[in-house]
Amino acid sequence: MDKLQSLLQQISKVVANEQTIFRERLARGETFNMFKVCGVNHYEVTHSAIIAELLNPQGTHGQGLAFVKAFVESLNLQDFDFELVGVNVTTEMVTPNGRIDIVISNNNKQAIIIENKIYASDQWKQLKRYDDFAKTKYINGYKILYLTLNGSIPNDDDSKDVDYITISYKHHIVDWLLKCKHLAIDKPLIRETLNQYIQHIKNLTNTIDMENNEKNSIIELLIKYHQETAKIINTQWDMEEYI
Repeated sequence: MDKLQSLLQQISKVVANEQTIFRERLARGETFNMFKVCGVNHYEVTHSAIIAELLNPQGTHGQGLAFVKAFVESLNLQDFDFELVGVNVTTEMVTPNGRIDIVISNNNKQAIIIENKIYASDQWKQLKRYDDFAKTKYINGYKILYLTLNGSIPNDDDSKDVDYITISYKHHIVDWLLKCKHLAIDKPLIRETLNQYIQHIKNLTNTIDMENNEKNSIIELLIKYHQETAKIINTQWDMEEYI
């Protein structure tokens, strides 16, 4: 218990320092975020619209194929050569088997299908129904991506028979948006909008965005008190239930 108390006391000092840094960022206006102000949190349709607009070569960003090319390359689909010819991006595509959140298709009857889940639960045989539709529509190949905040797998047992890839906002989408921000480095309005969306996703996924020295301080403490850290982790669910 003494070691547990010592660990928590030392981490509390790091947290206090982080709070000081946050107040300084707040005073400089660095915490302002229109996505948060507008409530772009758990509404999947809104996130789908934002992502689709960036992926769309005809989007208002005016960057043509640059962003969708970065997205396809970041997925590293080695067994699927998606051609960037006649690319079209559709949201809420109506099919005989349901509505698909985002579909990236091309002139060669290929597609990347994205099922976007923030907090909603899976519908009955959802991925299976999309898979059956894609087999007849995209005869030259397709990939189904299951997008969640942290890369979770579907809770629908029927999905186990579907060839899909799990991706996350926390890693895949943020990494892609960072690439887009780099591509738009000389486009201030696009660059800063992307930066705000990246920060918003980090907030949604509880990604700690602290200075490296502060992050290293916590890591070193957790390693030093590894047994005590494990004790805390093991009681996480009990703590949540108690609260």
